Amino acid sequence: MRMKSLSTIIYILIGGLIGYLLLHPISMFIFMGGINIGIFVSSFSPKHMTMAAYFFILGSIIGTIVYFLQMKLLQQKLRLVDQNILLKQTISEKETLTRMLSHDLANPIGTSKNLLELMKNEPDSFTQAEVKENTIMIINSLSQACTLIDVSRKLIAIESGKIEMELNDYSLIEIIKEAGDSYGASCLKKGLSINYDFPNSSVVAKVEPVIFMYTIICNLLSNAIKFSDINEKINIGMKKVGDKVEINIMNIGPAIPPNKIDSIFSHSDPTTTEGTSGERGTGFGLPLVHKFVKLMHGEIYVKSDPNTKENSSNKTTFVIVMPTVDSSN
Repeated sequence: MRMKSLSTIIYILIGGLIGYLLLHPISMFIFMGGINIGIFVSSFSPKHMTMAAYFFILGSIIGTIVYFLQMKLLQQKLRLVDQNILLKQTISEKETLTRMLSHDLANPIGTSKNLLELMKNEPDSFTQAEVKENTIMIINSLSQACTLIDVSRKLIAIESGKIEMELNDYSLIEIIKEAGDSYGASCLKKGLSINYDFPNSSVVAKVEPVIFMYTIICNLLSNAIKFSDINEKINIGMKKVGDKVEINIMNIGPAIPPNKIDSIFSHSDPTTTEGTSGERGTGFGLPLVHKFVKLMHGEIYVKSDPNTKENSSNKTTFVIVMPTVDSSN
């Protein structure tokens, strides 16, 4: 505010000086006729101070107008820059949702396709019990695919402002365990195991359950698996702190470089790094996690402890802090 007032005064003074030193002598030349040094000098004499003051005020008014026009142009430029950033962010988020959907759908649809082809090509090799078991697996896989499509539709609708996120009371332990169970095959490939450290009593918070599970927890679990060393453990802890709950997802693997910590949740500066087994990513998953945790009135931050003499393992922990609801209500 002080800088703005100072800038206004500077423009008023510059405008006034231009009016006094330039417009005033020019007017003297026009009205008195001829151009000579005598007329120019006399224009600054006490005899013509009233006219000089008039042109000083006129110049000050012009300077003020120029200042506010420039400020208006600057505001419009900044608004365009913000709109451009928002547009790029929206495009990036939609691209990310498309990539996430195509990646996540590949597993359940591929599983269903393989089982159906096997049952078609070797129908006599399956017992009735095995056919029933495979049919249940196919139904579950396709149900998961439908859920993923619904999540993407809901995310796009929320992003575009067509619907608002509806928050209701849900048990976080049940949601997180269900998310962890869905990554059994991914953990098996890298020899990983998921360890749960939950309180004995239920922990309830207001969330959108599908988005909380698939967009937040699954994204963080996928990230933990991606950057875990082979045959390590992923620890998911939960503890109540007053009227809030802390959810910790910790993996053992390469530490996040300090220069990337501040930008890891940024839409404008997405970061992407290969996983410990060469897994690729988009760099936009964590910004989405950050956005939807905020929309559910929570906070998220990351801690990454580098390898030291006292600590032989690199640990990275994502911490979600959510307000809780009394489960008895």
